[in-house]
Amino acid sequence: MKLSNKILAYYIAAIIFVITISSLLTTITFRRSLNDYLEIQTQNQFNIIAEDISSLFNSGMGVIDSVIFDNYAKGKEVNIKVYDNTDSLISHFEGINQDYLPDHRLVTKEFSLYNQQDVAIGKIEISYFENLYLYNRSLENFYLSIVRTYGLIILTTILIGIILSSYFSKRIVKPINKMNIFTKELKEGKYLTIDSNTDTFELDELARNLNYLSHTLSLQDKYRANYAQDISHELRTPLTNLLLHLEGIKDNIITMDSNILAVLVSEVKRLSSMVENLETSFKEAEGELNISISKEDISQIIDQVVLSFSPQFKDKSISVLNKYSDQIFLNIDKDKFIQVMNNIISNSIKAIDGPGNIEINTKEYKNRTVIIIKDDGYGIDKESLNRLFERFYRADTARNKMTGGHGLGLTITKSYVELMGGNININSKEGKGTEVILTFI
Repeated sequence: MKLSNKILAYYIAAIIFVITISSLLTTITFRRSLNDYLEIQTQNQFNIIAEDISSLFNSGMGVIDSVIFDNYAKGKEVNIKVYDNTDSLISHFEGINQDYLPDHRLVTKEFSLYNQQDVAIGKIEISYFENLYLYNRSLENFYLSIVRTYGLIILTTILIGIILSSYFSKRIVKPINKMNIFTKELKEGKYLTIDSNTDTFELDELARNLNYLSHTLSLQDKYRANYAQDISHELRTPLTNLLLHLEGIKDNIITMDSNILAVLVSEVKRLSSMVENLETSFKEAEGELNISISKEDISQIIDQVVLSFSPQFKDKSISVLNKYSDQIFLNIDKDKFIQVMNNIISNSIKAIDGPGNIEINTKEYKNRTVIIIKDDGYGIDKESLNRLFERFYRADTARNKMTGGHGLGLTITKSYVELMGGNININSKEGKGTEVILTFI
């Protein structure tokens, strides 16, 4: 059943129930009040006649005056019968006009007769046509008229209720139908927005949630569309280093020695590790990352990473300035630290179009070690700078238009740095270069 029809049915059922109960209670109360009123009036009429007859009997000193009683009976149009204590008829007076019989109701009542010493000496039976009978019939007709009127009111109210409930149910269901259509469009990949002003708090909240869902799904679709490219970005660096080194060896530009061989082996291992850990960024969200901390000389690691990029430095005429001590020991995960430095230096290379400079500097303080990687490349705009560490986010700058952007790289970098107990900050100004600051305690 449609929601609008269900609301309509419930509303009509509620109207019928309330009106029916109200009508029944009203008519029952009204009928009972009428009956009580008629009963009181009938009893009052009898009491008046009984008091008159008692007065006549007492005024005759306990003797029934036939003339007086006969005149009273005819004047009041009643029949009076007097019985003694043995229920024997003593006197009988007829005063009822028989012509009233078809239109009146005959009432017969009796009461005890007492002498002046309050001793029961018999009883008097009074028969009369009730003066309220015709009035009672009028009230009965009025009662029936009230019932018919109530029936008409019920039917009219139900009709009006159907019209109003149909109108209001459509008003309630209309935004819900829009949301239903909206969800179908979401399912089809159409990420639009829906009006969240329906004058109903629950529906407004639902609309806002749907808009948030649409926005989130839109972003996720955008991220998924760049997923393959972001992964290729992560894999491209070691592959490029391997390719350039091998081409250099082939062209006799690079001499194969133990250092170059170590670089090639290191890049192959790093590539293998990256292929096996593509889900790293997602494991990070689930708290599944593993880490192996050991005390390492980061100066030696940085030298190794810089050496692996030497073909690219030469190809783009990039000068690397190393400003760090020969030995700096930190408690780190060596593989993850290499991945961090590779990602940062790779981004710096991509940011430089033509001759440029990369400066690597370390500073040791009493309770922390700071590593600064600075380039004079394109830089990053302020808006993108605030979102660099979002998973799959790609800054819309010249750096990314030409090279494919950050995407997954900086997310993994940040995860690794924090996993090793450090933090990462990036300072950049578009057109002026970028500075990456790693701090380890």
